[in-house]
Amino acid sequence: MAMERWVRGLNHKFAKFAMEQSIRGFESLPLRHENNLMKKFKIKSPALMSIGKDGKEYDWFHGWPGIIGYAKALGKDWVDVGELMEMTWGDRTTFRQVHCCSEVHRSLKLVKSGKYKNKKRLLLAPTGKEPDIHFAIRMNRKVIFDLYKKSGGKAKDKYKAITQMYNKMISGPRKSFLISASKDIK
Repeated sequence: MAMERWVRGLNHKFAKFAMEQSIRGFESLPLRHENNLMKKFKIKSPALMSIGKDGKEYDWFHGWPGIIGYAKALGKDWVDVGELMEMTWGDRTTFRQVHCCSEVHRSLKLVKSGKYKNKKRLLLAPTGKEPDIHFAIRMNRKVIFDLYKKSGGKAKDKYKAITQMYNKMISGPRKSFLISASKDIK
């Protein structure tokens, strides 16, 4: 049983080899032999078992019930786990970021419709032409930069930061908010 726990964090080829060897008394081999095997199978460090609040090992690799049990063993409840998930993987887009990107989108629509065709574009590397999004930000610079600052933006290269934020938002789950916020009121 101890061998199974130790092997769990290792790569599959070594895990299979180690389990076969454990049947033949692998657990009694000296530590230097284990180190040689770890070098052979390119293993940096095996994973240890998780320890709960009571100091006992807890194996949570059994699906959702195992994770629930591990949270209980650590003395956590569903609120703590939910907050961890929200802070780790949740979408933390703010209203001000949506507002800033909606202004970029509105300006980009105007560029594509030809409203600024009489304005001269800059010559930028590497293509020698100014991209549409850079031109759109430049045409509505004061408003977009103010909204970017209010949304918490502190980057030196504001054009790059705003472009990255816009591209992330237009390809993400907040696209519908961005598009509806960029529509002109008639």
